[in-house]
Amino acid sequence: MTNNYRLTAIWPLNGFEKSWGPVSGEFISVREVGDRSLISLAIPLDGTADFELFLSTKFGLKVPKPGKTDTKDSKTIMGLARDQFFLSLPFAENPAPPALLKTATGRAYITDQSDSWAHLEMTGSDVRMALERICPLNLHPDAFAVGDVARTTMEHLNVIILRTDAHTYHLMSARSSALSFLHAVTTSIENTR
Repeated sequence: MTNNYRLTAIWPLNGFEKSWGPVSGEFISVREVGDRSLISLAIPLDGTADFELFLSTKFGLKVPKPGKTDTKDSKTIMGLARDQFFLSLPFAENPAPPALLKTATGRAYITDQSDSWAHLEMTGSDVRMALERICPLNLHPDAFAVGDVARTTMEHLNVIILRTDAHTYHLMSARSSALSFLHAVTTSIENTR
């Protein structure tokens, strides 16, 4: 007897999308970003030059300093710590793990973490006001510019925050606590109004 099972991908927050407003004359929108792959990359000992070549050849990206990013087309590499990075790209552009492992051998240590994170995009001129209620980082544009990235905590949850535009932030937190993460973000927005 042959069983034909079909698997269907489920986003951690079931495609959540909502707008609030106006807070102080502007709307805030939050939406789950579910069509992204997330790959952890680390540079082997004494392998900086090989890693730079791998990143440039395979993805067209430059190695960013910690706290900074490099973006080309729909791909972004985030410098999270010395020699440690996250690469975000559309699912459709994510090379199959065996193929990526083959090209990365000796140049990078990689781990596909695509299914381990929940992604939220927050947009609106009052987003910073809502984030400041739960994020201990200084998010003022002079301190956290477009293209900056950092690890932080929000309501006891580990979060990676990336500023992608003047009024847009991309937040990533563990999939296992995705609903708590969403609750913290939406409650902060509602309490800001």
